[in-house]
Amino acid sequence: MTNGTGCIETIPMKYLFFSFLFVLLTIKVSANRDVRVVQLASPKVFICKGDTFNLQVVVANTGTDTVHHVPVTVVVSGIIAGFYTGTITDTILPGTSKLLQMNQLTCPTNGIYHFKVYTSLSQDNNTLNDTLEQTSYIANTPTAIQAKSQHACLASTFTMSASTPNGLIYWFASDTTSTLLAIGNQFYTPMLLTNTIYWAEAHSYVNAQLGAPDTAIGNAGGTIFYSDAMVFNVGQGLILDSLAVYPINTGKVIIRLLDAFNNVLQRDTTIITVPGVKQYIHPQFTLAPGLNYKVDALGTTTGLMRNTSGASYPYTIAGVFSIVTNTLNPAYYLYFYDWHLRLAGCAGPKIPVYAFIRNSPPVAAFSIAHNGQLIQFNNQSVEADSSFWKFGDGVSNLLWSPNHVYPHTGTFTATLYVFNDCGMDSLSYTFLVTAGGIGTEAAQPFISLTPNPTQTTLHITLSQSGEYTGFIYDALGSLVKQIRLSSVEQNEVSVADLPKGSYYLKAFQHSNGTSLTAKFVKD
Repeated sequence: MTNGTGCIETIPMKYLFFSFLFVLLTIKVSANRDVRVVQLASPKVFICKGDTFNLQVVVANTGTDTVHHVPVTVVVSGIIAGFYTGTITDTILPGTSKLLQMNQLTCPTNGIYHFKVYTSLSQDNNTLNDTLEQTSYIANTPTAIQAKSQHACLASTFTMSASTPNGLIYWFASDTTSTLLAIGNQFYTPMLLTNTIYWAEAHSYVNAQLGAPDTAIGNAGGTIFYSDAMVFNVGQGLILDSLAVYPINTGKVIIRLLDAFNNVLQRDTTIITVPGVKQYIHPQFTLAPGLNYKVDALGTTTGLMRNTSGASYPYTIAGVFSIVTNTLNPAYYLYFYDWHLRLAGCAGPKIPVYAFIRNSPPVAAFSIAHNGQLIQFNNQSVEADSSFWKFGDGVSNLLWSPNHVYPHTGTFTATLYVFNDCGMDSLSYTFLVTAGGIGTEAAQPFISLTPNPTQTTLHITLSQSGEYTGFIYDALGSLVKQIRLSSVEQNEVSVADLPKGSYYLKAFQHSNGTSLTAKFVKD
């Protein structure tokens, strides 16, 4: 460097030193590489449906240097351990983050799992912040389902029931719809006029906890005013199993579940006998997806402890459940601590559960076959919900179509009783049991219907003499026609006015109570 006179000016050594230090610092700053995992995109309750699942990891560049191709490792420990690796292939600029999608990872069974996620970027200047750890509840295994069909006489409401071990039941109107009718082992139908099929689906479940665990988050204060509520959102179907409370006095507390419009959906009553200590109430509220649900309490004497500061909303299980606020003060936490939630996971197949509407008593009918003294009874009754047999040798049976071994040869009279909600019917056959089977001289009585199928006229022949009243029922058990029949006459009945379908003719003999049943088809 020259001065104003053209002479060379010498730079003092101290300036050269600081210039060199500046260059070193500049190089040091520009080479600051630091990345870390900032989010494991798996919620605290992780619903894993199927044999594989996708895992999303967010990696942030917290240094000053642009980085490329960041390797990420996920280690899962629990009932089934896993080890997965992936790489962020995009460029990550300083102060930005990228999402890594780790696909087709083996899905574990139900349980609690620990996720440890970390990066291993070469020349990372700070590896101490690279690791993220999280414990998640995972539900994956479908469970078996047991269901029971229901029946009633005439129009009725039904309590449909189904159950599954360690799981929840979801109710649907059909096997193809995704519209949820209810959650739980029981489903209450509207008034039904005809036979209706509902569909039950079993979901495995896991338990999770949410919300402040106790009153220690802030200054606790007591209240006896119950116009205040905790507000929460539901992302998927679940059951609110229990809540912790701190009652001030003994007495009765009614816990209520309200929707966003303050309609009371469910309620549960708890008797407080020990005041001043933490205790759990168990409302067992079933919750469908929705926003701004509320839970509050009614009562005038117990009082429940609340917090007057320190609340930190929302308390969230991502995509599943979130306590978002309260109706009194956003700094408060009201009354209900340590929420225990039962959450549904992987679903099994839908199965039909039937609601049968009976319009008339059942029609008893059966046939018999033989193999020596072993007689096979084939129940052909119509619209019956249960049956009871008397075999004529002092033995009875509740099976629908039983087999019975008679103790010796001889003549026996077997009687079938069938029942539904509208009444009872019975039918008896007398037959001779021989060593070779049933004697031909005691063949069972019958009705002969010709032609069958028919379009216009039905010819009816009765094998047992007597006068009868004939009742024709459709396939749903409704009486459509009544006629007089005789074993000595040519019985004909017009069925031209009946819709196409299957029908049953029952001939009842008033003199001895004999009833004969046969089926025909109208073309």
